[in-house]
Amino acid sequence: MGIVKFPNFDYTHFKFYKTEGLAMAEINILAEEILNQGKKSVCRELPPFIRAINALEFKLSGNNSNYTNGNVFYYSPEDICNKYKANKNNITRLLLHSLLHCSLLHIYNTDFKKTKLWDLACDICVEKIINDAKLPCSETEKSATQDNIIKNLSEKIKNFTAENIYYYLTAQYQTTDNIELYSDLFMVDNHKPWYENALFSI
Repeated sequence: MGIVKFPNFDYTHFKFYKTEGLAMAEINILAEEILNQGKKSVCRELPPFIRAINALEFKLSGNNSNYTNGNVFYYSPEDICNKYKANKNNITRLLLHSLLHCSLLHIYNTDFKKTKLWDLACDICVEKIINDAKLPCSETEKSATQDNIIKNLSEKIKNFTAENIYYYLTAQYQTTDNIELYSDLFMVDNHKPWYENALFSI
């Protein structure tokens, strides 16, 4: 396994060995450091979220996805490292995205929802909030494209809540083409655990 380099880190203690077990251990350490930097960015730029992010427990997800149930933030070390390598702001954005889902109770309002549409509605809602904040630590290459779509939707949806976005998407989109396109653009975390205790969802 080759040495993987990430910007803004002191690599004295982050040497990747060929032994798979040691490599994973190093990746885990690196992911923890990356997440700690992301948490500091959130606390520095958005003090109202200090209590919320410090209340979250961080645990390995056991798969290649990141998600929260409101109490624990589960993460994939490999995915965290890859996201950081692509753009270090991806980590701050991921944390803000998940925190906003919790704050707006998206993860609890899943009963009788069409999962793909509810997921997309919630993602559009929180990504708009993040984009509107215009924080340097959360800007990514997707932001401008997202803003164009959000502007178009905002002209049709007066009160831009996840619920209203959901009802608009349900009424407007009978095919999955745009849904899949928008989902790829706005999806940041995994919502599957949201539905584990839902009464009914499709």
